Amino acid sequence: MVKIENSSVSAYVKSIVVDTRDYQKPVYWMVAVGTKVALQGIFAQIVSKKTTWLSSTGGELEAWPREYGRRWENRSVGVPGKGKMHALYKKLQSGLSAMVMYSSFVKTDVADDAGPGTVLLMEKDEEREDVLFHFLKSRIRVPMHESWKGWAWVTLSRNNDIRDLFGYGMSGYFINAESCERTIEKQLPKVIKHGFLKVEGGG
Repeated sequence: MVKIENSSVSAYVKSIVVDTRDYQKPVYWMVAVGTKVALQGIFAQIVSKKTTWLSSTGGELEAWPREYGRRWENRSVGVPGKGKMHALYKKLQSGLSAMVMYSSFVKTDVADDAGPGTVLLMEKDEEREDVLFHFLKSRIRVPMHESWKGWAWVTLSRNNDIRDLFGYGMSGYFINAESCERTIEKQLPKVIKHGFLKVEGGG
């Protein structure tokens, strides 16, 4: 079980996506359950950049990267340096509330100058190559053939156009669509020339 807490309140985390490579450990997505007062307090504290951390009673956070050679018992989190944070609340039958907190980076129509990046969220059972393929088809000018899904994932990952984020209950990847387009435009002629990809039929 994973909790998010500050010095006075806590809530249970159902899913969360965090960039653990960033010093601030920004949260891009979170679903949490608790009292509405606690959830609002946690949201306010994260947005105001005050100490808020994750903890677990089991091994749910074992994938969290090591800090100075050891794992932290309490893992502090923050907000992205750009973009906006949003929160939606829903009252549950149990009397508790659920909060969905997300950054504007997870929106496909970023319109608040968050930057060129997008956070692509995936359910644990989704095929990441499929999700990336459909994202690229809608965001870049290069016509994409469905048979290129595996090649695109490997190529863009190696070039760091895609990087994985820490996910609990959900997976997340930070993607720079502009960089992806440049990489595909550069690499595509080479692999087509050598017959590694088929081109007939378009996207």
